Amino acid sequence: MLHYLFYLYLLTTTFLTTLIETIKIDHAGHQNDPHAQVREVLAYDKAFKAVIDFADSTEVETIIVSTSDHETGGASVALQVGESYPEYLWKPDVLLNATKSGEYVTRKLASYKASSKKDLYQFIKTEILEKDLGIHDYTEQDVLNIVAPGANPHNILNKLVSDRALIGWSTHGHSAVDVNIYGYSNTENGKSLLYKYLGGNRENTEIGRFWEAITGSDYNKITGLLEGTVHHTVSAQSLDGDAATELLGGFNEHDTLDPEYATFKAQVAEFGEHVEQLS
Repeated sequence: MLHYLFYLYLLTTTFLTTLIETIKIDHAGHQNDPHAQVREVLAYDKAFKAVIDFADSTEVETIIVSTSDHETGGASVALQVGESYPEYLWKPDVLLNATKSGEYVTRKLASYKASSKKDLYQFIKTEILEKDLGIHDYTEQDVLNIVAPGANPHNILNKLVSDRALIGWSTHGHSAVDVNIYGYSNTENGKSLLYKYLGGNRENTEIGRFWEAITGSDYNKITGLLEGTVHHTVSAQSLDGDAATELLGGFNEHDTLDPEYATFKAQVAEFGEHVEQLS
C-alpha cells in the first residue's frame, strides 16, 4: 500500500498526503478491555515502523505525525483491589495469558447453546475463563456473576482480567488525559519543522495548522467545501476480491473493520434470555 502511495506521489506535481487510522485501540478503551488494547497498540507500533521504514527507503521528503484525538477509558496501572494497602505494581503477564478480546469471548459465550446451567457453567470455566482469558483462580461466584439476571457479561469478563492485572479504568468514555504526539521525517528540514510546530505541549488544533502551514493549504476554505458533504463507508466485504486485495495490501481475509455493535448487544441480550430458560 505504501509503495502504491509513492506511485501516486510520482504522478503529482507538488505533494501527497495520506491518513492511516486504527480504531480498535479506541474501542478497547471504551470497553475497558486491557488485553485487547495492549495488542492493538503493539499492532499500531508495527504499522508506524512500516511507515518509518518506507520514509527511510525514499529520497522524497516525507513527514510523519502520529497522535490521537483523545484518550479513552482513563486506564491506569497499580490498581488497589480491596481494603488492604496496595503493592506498587501491575501484572502485564495477565494480559499475555489472555489470548482473546473481551468482545470475542462475549460473542463466543452468547452464541453457545447450553443444554443446562451446569453445561453453561462448565463452558464458561473451561472455554472462556481458562482457555481464552488464561484465568485459573476464578471462583464459583465469578461464574455466577457472569450469568446473573441483568448482568453485562462483556464488562464482567473484562473486569476479571483488569483486576488481576491491577489495571484500573475511570470511564467507558473519553477522558482529559493528555495524548502524545510522535513525529518523524527522513530529512533534517522535516525534523526541524516538526520540532518548531509540534514540539512540547500543544493544543490538538495545532496539528491541523501544522499541515496547513507546510502544504500551503487553506483549511477554512477546505472546511467550507466539505460542509454538507455526504460520506459513505466502504468495507472490504463490499469490494470484489481483486479490489479488496489491492486496497488492503493482500490482507482482505483479515478485515478488521468494526462489527456492527448493535448486533453484538442484541446477541448478548438474547443470551440473557436463554440463560433464564435453562434449568
